Amino acid sequence: MAALRIGAPIAAVRSRASTSRNAEHLQDAWRHRTIIRADGSLPGGQEMKRSIALATALLTCAGIAWAQETTLNAVLFVPRNTTFGEIFARFVDHLNAQAKGVVQLRLIGGPDAIPTFEQGNAVKNGVVDVASVAPTFYTNFCPECDAQILAPLQTPQLKKTAFWTALEKYTNQKVNAHLLTAYADGIGFHIWTTKPPAGGALKGMRLRTTPNYTPLFQALGVSLVQTPPGEVMTALERGVVDGYGWP
Repeated sequence: MAALRIGAPIAAVRSRASTSRNAEHLQDAWRHRTIIRADGSLPGGQEMKRSIALATALLTCAGIAWAQETTLNAVLFVPRNTTFGEIFARFVDHLNAQAKGVVQLRLIGGPDAIPTFEQGNAVKNGVVDVASVAPTFYTNFCPECDAQILAPLQTPQLKKTAFWTALEKYTNQKVNAHLLTAYADGIGFHIWTTKPPAGGALKGMRLRTTPNYTPLFQALGVSLVQTPPGEVMTALERGVVDGYGWP
């Protein structure tokens, strides 16, 4: 999910984005939450220049030149060498290649740099500029944002609806950011276990959960264990959990 923190005028950025086919292609090529922050707490007081420069890069440098290249720090909710991680890493590499001299994204890491459940706050509070992180990991202060998992549409179609407008509104208000785009359309929800459930029921099993699975697991009598994504395999190997819900 991507976002520009409130406080920077972004109307011009949006108007350029709406008329750029390159922008639509680039933004819709990746799908998971990325948050782009822009406020007075950015180093050097360059919030306006940084926000516009990043938007310009996302538009494949739509004919606008800047005097100095800007670097934004980005973080990822999973390790880079995972399926979701590789997608965002390729986006970063593509943007950097297209936007040399204008803006660069520096991927500082995944949960090793900032724990997954703290990345939403890291963007909100200005610790990082960009984050690719699912809303389920910041439901503690923006539960409305997690409604995205209910949407039946692909991102390009979803962005044309009032539903997306509402997601953007809550992201503005509670994450202090703008929702840019998302990736991983069409991936279903799965429950994986290390042993067959007794009688086909999950009751009493210890399952790794995230906020979007918790209501279901509670209704099924599951014993809940919450871990960051990068620790799931370790929890399985050590017998801390009997399975997990993913993604």
